[in-house]
Amino acid sequence: MAAFLVLLGTTVRLAVSPGRAEFTWTPADSSGELPTLGETRRAVTDALARRAVAERPLGAGERIDPNAATAEELERLPGIGPAKGFAIVEERRRSGPYTTPADLGRVPGIGPTVLERIAPHLTLRPSPVSGHGSGPPSPGRVNLNVAGRDQLMALPGIGPARADSILAYRDRHGAFRRPEELQNIPGIGAAVLRALQGMVDVH
Repeated sequence: MAAFLVLLGTTVRLAVSPGRAEFTWTPADSSGELPTLGETRRAVTDALARRAVAERPLGAGERIDPNAATAEELERLPGIGPAKGFAIVEERRRSGPYTTPADLGRVPGIGPTVLERIAPHLTLRPSPVSGHGSGPPSPGRVNLNVAGRDQLMALPGIGPARADSILAYRDRHGAFRRPEELQNIPGIGAAVLRALQGMVDVH
């Protein structure tokens, strides 16, 4: 009982005393609402999965498409850390797909030396185009309900495993009614959905 009272007193002192900046915490959600336990678990799981991808060594002969890879997948390239991986994705989103390996030179921090190191590990597929569905296709968007594996893999943040998961989900549950349903697929969270914004459709 005495130990409990000591612990309680310490907790109260910490609560009412002015603390250092590192003890303050503001939720990322600007609305001020705290995330639910389920949302927190999904965020942690997604973050761990992304780090596992970034830390996986390149296989013999393996190549990465800078037009489809996530920042974490790009980190696997020699000389590309988290900052450059993120910069490659942001430049792709801002200025459009890369047509040749040399185009990566437009990314800040990637010069001739880095390009020389990563070029043997790159592959470039055509930029995604919309498939044929029952309704009029949206220009430049991939129809999630008719796209094939290669077309899905060309999307940012969607590699072979996630493309297969999308196809399996579509076979099991039927057509997507809205792009947000992609978050029902393990490994596809809010960050991937944001990267796909304006690039996918369901019509």
